[in-house]
Amino acid sequence: MKIVFCITGVTGQDGSYAAEILLLAGIKVIGLTRDTSKKIDNLQNIYNNKNFEFIQTDYSHNSLDSIIKDYKITNIMNFCGQSYVSRSWEQIEETISSQAIIIIRLINIIKTCDWPIKLINSSSSEIYSESIDPRNELSNKSPCNPYGCAQQLAYNLIKSFRNTKQLWLASAILFPHESLRRKKDFLFQRLLSQVDEVLIGSSENIIIGNPFIIRDWGFAVEYVYYMLLIMFLDSPIDINLCTGVGYTVAEFASSICNEYNLNINNLLLTDPSLSRQYEPQSVIGDNTKLISTLKIKKPKRMKLMVKELISIRKNLANSKTIIDQVTDYLSDEQINFITNNKNLFLNEVL
Repeated sequence: MKIVFCITGVTGQDGSYAAEILLLAGIKVIGLTRDTSKKIDNLQNIYNNKNFEFIQTDYSHNSLDSIIKDYKITNIMNFCGQSYVSRSWEQIEETISSQAIIIIRLINIIKTCDWPIKLINSSSSEIYSESIDPRNELSNKSPCNPYGCAQQLAYNLIKSFRNTKQLWLASAILFPHESLRRKKDFLFQRLLSQVDEVLIGSSENIIIGNPFIIRDWGFAVEYVYYMLLIMFLDSPIDINLCTGVGYTVAEFASSICNEYNLNINNLLLTDPSLSRQYEPQSVIGDNTKLISTLKIKKPKRMKLMVKELISIRKNLANSKTIIDQVTDYLSDEQINFITNNKNLFLNEVL
C-alpha cells in the first residue's frame, strides 16, 4: 500500500517540520488547515513540492472522513488545536473541541476504514501534576488548566480505544519545545523580539513574568523526528519527548541574551501580569523510555538548542532568507534513515 501522511495543523511549528521531513523522504503529504488563503511562511520550503497537497478543512467529521478516505491516508499526525494555555481559560469550549473532540472524530473514522491507519497525537506535558522529580509516563496526571484537561481527555481516548479496539494509536507527550517557527507570541519568540529591540536601542529591558518557573525545554525539529520514529514501531506506545533537565525562565532568557553578548542582569525586569493564573512551579520530564525505545542519544538540552537556533537565526538575517530548513538541523543520515525505512510506517496487521 502507498504511504500517504495526513498532517493536521500543518502550518504550525511542528506540523510544518513534519511535512518537510516526510517530503524530503519522498512521501506524499496531505496538509490540513482551517484557511488555505493565508500566506504561511512556515510552508515556504514545501509549497511547490509535487508530493504536497494543502487542503482547507473545518475539521468536522464529514470533512475529515472525505479527506482520509479520498486520499487513502495511511498515517495521521495530529498537531491541530488551540495551543495557548493562557487562552484556554477564556476559550474552554474551543480548546476542548480542538484538542479532544477532533481526536475522537479521527478515531471514529479510522474504525470505519477497511485498511489500517497509524495515528500519533501531539499531547502535552500540561497533563502532568507539579513535581520536583522528573515525570515519567506512569506519573500522576492532574492538569491545572483547561488546556491540560483537554489534552488529558485526548490522551485517555487514545489509550482507551487502543486497548479495547486494538488500533494503532499513540500519544507523544511533548514537553515545551522551541524553534524559529514558533508563533510570535510564545515565550521564545517574545524574548527574541525584546532582544532585537535592545540591540537596536529601542528598549533597555527584557521583561518576563515569573522568572522562577522551571520547565524542560527541548528542540522542536528533534521532537518531530522522534514522533516519526515512534510511528515505525509495530506496537503503539505513549512516550515523553523531553530532555530530562529543567531550567528557570530567567535562565532561558539569559541563554538567549548570551548568544547576543548581552548581560541579562542589566536588562531583566519582571511583570506579574505576564504570569499565568496558575501554573506548576516545576515540570521536568523523564526520557528514559524515549532513549531506550528509540535507541537514540540524549535530546539536545536547552542551552545547546538556543545556541544552535540563534546561530541559524543570524545566518537567516544575513542572507535575508525567510525561513529555516529541516536540513539546517537534521543530517543526511537522519533523512536517509526515514527514506530507507519508510515502509515501517505501514501497519500491516488488519
